[in-house]
Amino acid sequence: MAYIVRISRDARIEESRKDGLIFLNTKAKHLTGQQWQVRYYRDSDRTEIDTIVAIGVKNGTGSDCYRVISYGVESSIVAITDTLPDVSDLIHGEVYIVNLEGLWYYVTETDDTRRLDLITGGPYVYHNLEDGMIWYYTDGKMRREDDFYTREEINRLINSSAEGIEHIRQILAQHQLLLEQHAEAIQDQREKNQQQDEIIAVLDNAVFPLTVGVSATPSATTWASGTTHDVKFTFSATKIQPDGQTRKDVIGECKCYYRVGSSGTFIEVANPFTYNGVTGENTTVTFQFKVGADKFGGLKDTSSISYRFGYRYLYGVTSATAMVTDISGLSQSGITTKSTYYTAAYTTNLTNLATFAIPVNWGTISKITDSSGVTEYTTSFQRVAGTFVRNVDGLNVTYYVYRWSSNPTIATNLTYRFYN
Repeated sequence: MAYIVRISRDARIEESRKDGLIFLNTKAKHLTGQQWQVRYYRDSDRTEIDTIVAIGVKNGTGSDCYRVISYGVESSIVAITDTLPDVSDLIHGEVYIVNLEGLWYYVTETDDTRRLDLITGGPYVYHNLEDGMIWYYTDGKMRREDDFYTREEINRLINSSAEGIEHIRQILAQHQLLLEQHAEAIQDQREKNQQQDEIIAVLDNAVFPLTVGVSATPSATTWASGTTHDVKFTFSATKIQPDGQTRKDVIGECKCYYRVGSSGTFIEVANPFTYNGVTGENTTVTFQFKVGADKFGGLKDTSSISYRFGYRYLYGVTSATAMVTDISGLSQSGITTKSTYYTAAYTTNLTNLATFAIPVNWGTISKITDSSGVTEYTTSFQRVAGTFVRNVDGLNVTYYVYRWSSNPTIATNLTYRFYN
């Protein structure tokens, strides 16, 4: 059972000892065994402070509810004895404690008569001015401070004496030393555990590696030059389990990064995230990604995603007997960026001519060959004067047009290379 010695203090400083006693008589709420400490100015200049120490003998308010233990430097004598004191020893408000047949009593004076009040409850702490020692009362027993020194009892009955405080300080110093030693041992163990965890993580990631990836919506990766698209990227990360077959989704434990191009700083993003405004003009825009966490061996690269922004070249046949005025009937190639050459296959007869249209943004045609690039047909084609506009993929694209300029020929699936 733990005991707490309660001491009540008033925050004010009374003007004099008399005012302090008035406070104890009229305002203080006393509890049996509880101490009151009331501070007061000892001099008229208000430069020296002293304290009245009183102990409750019963619950309530009034002069009969407490006994003064000390008036500061003018302490009353408190004797702890087996002999009843004479009334004449009590006329100045002194308090004695007496042991009668194994019971302890407060002995005071009221109307020239000794008064005995049985001490009950506890624990209580007393300063015996007769021998200068601290005494403790608990469980019906009164003991002097040098009667015991066990840690348990000192902790139960902490006192305000200099000796008691010093002893407690020694105990706390020992505890502090033990705590520091334990703290060092705990830190050493934590470092060892961390090293072990790191080794386990390395082995785990070597045997059961992390697999990462990224997907995009929309899934198309080739778009017309000048168009703009919002792309939603979704990351994935799974880790194979000890059974060698099951995969656990661990993307929630990972961090995700991206960058545009092959240089620059990777930027951390949420999963999923949307990149607004992917666009380009006759170019390729590449996104690179990293996914992972320290616990999984760090960040890992996913496959990159590239978006091609280009044009469609046109090819087909036009009438051999008319000037080219419209290219809407020509077939479209797939979207592509500017290249070294472009291929187109033709099936012709004596009434039509092979025709090729290249976006003006790519420039003019410098050479034309067969499909193997050996036999040259550059002079067999002639560029049609002017330029032609056709709406392709929602955009108006301007083209240069080249047409077979020799006599019509009959051919099936004849392929030419048109060099930029």
